[in-house]
Amino acid sequence: MAQEPTSEPASVGNAARDTLGSVRQLAADAAELAALEARRAGSAVAWIAALGVGIAVAVSAFWSLGAAAVAVLLHEGASSLAGVLALIGVANLLLALIMALVVRRLARRFGFPALRRVLLHSEADNHGIAEHS
Repeated sequence: MAQEPTSEPASVGNAARDTLGSVRQLAADAAELAALEARRAGSAVAWIAALGVGIAVAVSAFWSLGAAAVAVLLHEGASSLAGVLALIGVANLLLALIMALVVRRLARRFGFPALRRVLLHSEADNHGIAEHS
């Protein structure tokens, strides 16, 4: 007895629809991930700009206070005012260093790391399937 050909085209059609639906979902997920990472990168740009201004102010204050400390030392000899000014200057420099480290950490977001991981992982899977077929 021969099998009916109608069951085979229906399953191929269902498989094609499922595949197309999966591709659409993958594209939608990748687009959503790209949008989220773009938003995150935009936020990082804003923080980096603000921290850059903070770094510039802190370094400027450090140099100004350092110059003031040297001026006081030269004018009055070793004085506690000079030590206080130097301590404030060092504190400003440490603050600038902390802000620079935060900027460095935020800059990693510009490469869209999660999207690259997803796309490269999918590409590696596709190459693996093609090689084993």
